[in-house]
Amino acid sequence: MLVVEHNEKIVGAVALRIFSLPKKKKGGFVEYIFTDPEVRGMGFGQQLVESSLEYFEKQEVDEVMTQIKGDNTSSSKNFSLRGFTILSPGQQVKRYGAGIIPLWLGTMHILAKGQCLWVRTKIEKNDKSWFQCVVSLMVNILIFMLLPIRPDSGVQFNLVTFFGISLVLIYFFWMRYIFMKLFAVIMRLKVRFRPIEDWFGMSFILALAGGAWVPVPGNLYPKEDTWTYREISKKLGLMAFMGSFIIVASTWMLYLIPFYITVPTTFAVWYDIGIKTGATLSLLDTALPFFPLEVYNGKRIWNLSKILWVFLAVFGVAIFIITFFFR
Repeated sequence: MLVVEHNEKIVGAVALRIFSLPKKKKGGFVEYIFTDPEVRGMGFGQQLVESSLEYFEKQEVDEVMTQIKGDNTSSSKNFSLRGFTILSPGQQVKRYGAGIIPLWLGTMHILAKGQCLWVRTKIEKNDKSWFQCVVSLMVNILIFMLLPIRPDSGVQFNLVTFFGISLVLIYFFWMRYIFMKLFAVIMRLKVRFRPIEDWFGMSFILALAGGAWVPVPGNLYPKEDTWTYREISKKLGLMAFMGSFIIVASTWMLYLIPFYITVPTTFAVWYDIGIKTGATLSLLDTALPFFPLEVYNGKRIWNLSKILWVFLAVFGVAIFIITFFFR
C-alpha cells in the first residue's frame, strides 16, 4: 500500500497487488484508491496512480490493471489519460487465452460486481459490440440450462426448455437493447454494448447452489473511454428508462394473456419461463439502483428522476411479487 500526505496528515492511499500470469509474466493490480473528501480535486488521486505505475515498473511488472465501475468517470479519466483502456471479455480471451483464469483470480474480477477490467495497453479496439451482445446472450442461456442440475429448481433439461429460454432472452434482451439504442441515436449519444462479465460468475453460482436464475443483460455505455457522467446523465437516464419500460410492460402483458386467452399446453413451459424471466429482470432493472446492482438501469433512472424511478419500480416490484408469490 502507498500513501500520500498533506499538512502532515495521510489524505490518501492506494492498495496494490502483484500476481502471476502465464509465461512467467507478472501482473500488477491497482485494487483501491482512497482520498479524503476534503482534498478531492487537488490531484492526490493522480499522484497515487503515478506512484503506483512507478512502483510496478520497479517490480518489473508486465501487465498493469485495475477495475472501474462503468459510470465512475472520474476514475476512468484518471486511468485513461495514462494509457489504460477497457478490455472486453472477447479481448481478454484473445489476449490471455487460458491465462484469463489466473487473471480473473488474481484481480478477483469474478467478484467485482459490475466493474470493467482496464489494462495499460495499446491493444486495438477491434472487437464488435454486436458480437459481445450475442456472446452475452449465449452465456445467459447456458447458465439457465444449469438449473435442472438442482431438482428443486423446477426446470427440466430438454429441448423445449432450451428453445423456450432462447426465445425469451432474445426478446427481452434485444428489445431492451433496441429501445435503448434507438433513444441513444435520437439523442445523438454514441454508445456501445458492454457485457457485465463479472456478474456471470454470480449467476453461475446461484444457478448451481441456489437453483435461482439471475439474467445478466449487460448495458450500453458511451463509446469513448473518457467521458463525464454528470454531463450526459440525463441522456443515459432517458435511455435506461425506455429500456426498462419495455421489459416491465412486456412482462405485464405476458401476465395478462391468460385472462383473455387460454395458453396452449404446448406453450405452457415457454410461458412460465417467459414471465418468470421478465419478472426477475423487471425487478433487477428498476427497483434496485444501489450496489452491487448499478450495472442494471435502476441507478440511471434514479439519477434522472425520482418520480420516474418510483413509477417504474412500483410496476417492476408488483409484477415480480405477483409472478412468484400469487400466480
